[in-house]
Amino acid sequence: MLDADRRSPEGRGKVAFVDIKELTEEPLLRILTMNGVKAVVELRPLPIFGRPRFRHRQVVFYLHDRDIRYVEFALMVRRPMRMGTALAAMHASDLYGKIEPALENGLSLCLYDKASRDLGWLDEIRRLVRLSKARLSELHPRALIGMPL
Repeated sequence: MLDADRRSPEGRGKVAFVDIKELTEEPLLRILTMNGVKAVVELRPLPIFGRPRFRHRQVVFYLHDRDIRYVEFALMVRRPMRMGTALAAMHASDLYGKIEPALENGLSLCLYDKASRDLGWLDEIRRLVRLSKARLSELHPRALIGMPL
């Protein structure tokens, strides 16, 4: 028997984009827990949860312990470079095929920073969400329970 998330389109394919500078460790973990986040897509070129705001090892353990899928975008593109504006490049590189399944199965959180915005990665993922065949929808970060005001 399928659970409610798998039967109901309302529980699938929602993506929230959150600027990491707005968070510290406690609010991030609270957001993951209270919203039932299923995947975290890390858009930062240097995906380290740095001190003093985070303890990297504890955050990674938390994700692993709760079976939250963690996708490092920087490792998929292999080097920090501007991808351009063509979504076709993402399809051709199989990047689309690797990221979209993580976004389809419930609420996903995309963490970004100024560097990922400057590289164009944030725009590319937003374009993927808009044009996805899986009918993904973007949530405003303020719609998340526990998001700092």
